[in-house]
Amino acid sequence: MRGSPLDRSFSAEMKRAETHSRARLSPQPFAKGSMRFAYYLHTDKGLFVVKKYNQESKKHIEERLEISLHQAAMRDVQTHLVAQHYAKQYNRRCLYGANDAPWKFAF
Repeated sequence: MRGSPLDRSFSAEMKRAETHSRARLSPQPFAKGSMRFAYYLHTDKGLFVVKKYNQESKKHIEERLEISLHQAAMRDVQTHLVAQHYAKQYNRRCLYGANDAPWKFAF
C-alpha cells in the first residue's frame, strides 16, 4: 500500500505471494453479516479470517455502484485503515491526558 488512507494518494496493490504451506478454509462461515460471510483460514502461519461478499452485495457492487469486487474490497481496506488511524490518535490523546484539547473534524 502506498500513500495515506486519509487522502487521495492512497493506493493498494495486490501482489501474488507463493508459499508452500498447507491451508484449510472452514467449510462453513463462522459469521454472516448483511454484506459478507466470514470464514476461518487455518495455515501453517496461523489462523486468519477470510471475508467473502454474499450474492446480494456482489450484485449491488457490480450493478449499482458499477465498480469491481476488487475496488470494493480496496475501499473496505481504506475505510479500516482510516478508522484505525483515528482510533490510535484518540487513544494516544486519552493516554496522555490531552482530551481537554478540542477535536477538529471536517466533513
